[in-house]
Amino acid sequence: MTKQGAGQEQRTAEFDPSAVPPYPVITLTGADDPDNVTVDQQKFEGEDAYDRALQTCVARAAELGGSVRVRGVAKDGTEWPLVVTADGELHELTPSSTTQDRARLSRRRLLVGGGLLASMLVVGGGSVGGVIAWRNAQKPEPPPPPPKFPGKGANLPVVPPDGVDTQAQWAVVINDGTERAVQLLPNGQLALPSSDGRLVLVDAVTGQLQWAGGMPSRIGSLDILELEDATMLANYTQSGIDMWDLADPDAPAAHHVELNHQTSTPLTLGDGALFALGSQTAQFLVGRELVLVDIPVPAVPAGVREQKAIAVDHTGWLEIDAANTPTHTALADLPAGARIEDARVLGTEVLASRWETPQGSVLTAHTLPNGALIGEVPVSGNGQPPLASPSGVAWVWEETLITAADVSSLERYTDEGASEFSAHVITDTEVWGQVGEVPARLPLDTRQLQMDDPDAHLPVATLDNSLAFIVATKLEDTILHALAMDLPSPAPSDEGGD
Repeated sequence: MTKQGAGQEQRTAEFDPSAVPPYPVITLTGADDPDNVTVDQQKFEGEDAYDRALQTCVARAAELGGSVRVRGVAKDGTEWPLVVTADGELHELTPSSTTQDRARLSRRRLLVGGGLLASMLVVGGGSVGGVIAWRNAQKPEPPPPPPKFPGKGANLPVVPPDGVDTQAQWAVVINDGTERAVQLLPNGQLALPSSDGRLVLVDAVTGQLQWAGGMPSRIGSLDILELEDATMLANYTQSGIDMWDLADPDAPAAHHVELNHQTSTPLTLGDGALFALGSQTAQFLVGRELVLVDIPVPAVPAGVREQKAIAVDHTGWLEIDAANTPTHTALADLPAGARIEDARVLGTEVLASRWETPQGSVLTAHTLPNGALIGEVPVSGNGQPPLASPSGVAWVWEETLITAADVSSLERYTDEGASEFSAHVITDTEVWGQVGEVPARLPLDTRQLQMDDPDAHLPVATLDNSLAFIVATKLEDTILHALAMDLPSPAPSDEGGD
């Protein structure tokens, strides 16, 4: 994957520090405190400690393509948002106050003979008064505003779930109201809406920027597509597909593929996306083209598998190829007298279906392609869209937990008479949700429901049971925090038995 080349255009006099992505952010201390020289809590000692710390920042800028943001922290706690480049330049992030100042902005070389100057300079206005010897800087007047880019070590301003740290491994400001746009992808990247109005992909472990693209008007379900010789980021919405070429590290805008109908219901949990257009019609992507197919009456669309549309009728499932030719396969042990209501392809090997029977709605899960029954449970038929784990190992639909091995109602994991467990997020290791108003989690291995602190803030995703991603507001900022997890080992489970 090509990393974001934030510094590729920074060899010209028009370099704009404010255009450097707001993450990752390096925390640098010791400019006026030789006994406390650190870079992201890594301590440096000796007479040249601060110069070596600065060299570490410069090396990090080179790793990231040319530049990186730095939060400089003085001994008295004063903070400066800065930018360090791979050329060894240190820029103030605060913009110049006048057009004339901006025109005078000069680039100060901070590398001499391959080593850093003992006194680093912060580039400000072009006049002598605009150049600050930061090592000896006094507290500026007026004081700078609170830093916008918390980076490593940011304190979570809400209560975390049990076993989740309160200090971030990394953190970033995102657009307000876009929490649902934060999505963990199967390749270990985290998609998020940056505070400067772009859709970006970062390494979920480190927070390092790997790709940035123009923000679409709406973010739906994101996916990585391999199309011929290109790797694409796809955004499935009701109106079609937005696609960005991930070989372009700074894609300006997505290519939008329009549907034959203005709106659709995207079914995105299978091997691609099927857009249900209504009137027994659907579209799906084959190569780079959207093909239009019929859904035979009385079948309902279910998704895509191996570049074929999948549908379900009262006797089995259908594969419909790009030439609009259906092939029917029976499903084993269907409920007696059932009428199909809804269906979803889950991954490539599971088909979940909701049926109306004389006794009420039931949900079945079958394996594909042989159609063998995995399990069946009664459901309420609330019509809520299904949730999927990032790697497609588990799903929740109709308050039912579905895997390739079993199907179980979430109701069985709560005590009789108590509020039912309602799922909000499913990861590759557990289901997060609430029992009434109390946060709770259900590990996929033990199936023992664990109640959490009543004030705990649920994550939007987790990674390998090692990092939890929590979005919280601090002052005027909406911040995504990546927090270490150290979950306690639960007691053996009775799997919610009575």
